[in-house]
Amino acid sequence: EREGAITRNVNNGMEYCIFVGSNHVSTRMHSDTTTSSFFMIEGRKRWVFFSAENSPYLLPTGHEMNVAYNSRVDIFLPKEELLAKYPYMSMARGHEVIIEPGDVLFFSSFSWHGVQNLDELTFGIDFAVMDPVSSLGRNAILTLGNYT
Repeated sequence: EREGAITRNVNNGMEYCIFVGSNHVSTRMHSDTTTSSFFMIEGRKRWVFFSAENSPYLLPTGHEMNVAYNSRVDIFLPKEELLAKYPYMSMARGHEVIIEPGDVLFFSSFSWHGVQNLDELTFGIDFAVMDPVSSLGRNAILTLGNYT
């Protein structure tokens, strides 16, 4: 299942998105052209991150109606199953963090991330800012794909 999200454009190039979910849902691995600050209000979330240099291992595909790319890799598979299905993921270098109520998580554009809700109720707000200049430096090919 997917997490419920309400998005609102605040100003040119800035938006906020409210995420409400439960431990039955997750957000697949994806990469945005926005730089984000995520504020955790209720519950806990597990975030798995990979830098833009790992893009080839994550099999990016375009995401319709959004300035983002999805990964075809299911990062939440058990490790043995993940490496059997995507052997090149053994070369990818990522990290994970669990955030709790009151935590703020900042991540730059083109930071690949997948999110798992760990509690029955989760609620958080993401403030995202369009960042085309920095995005170009992090991943020129995917950035140009979004703006052409």
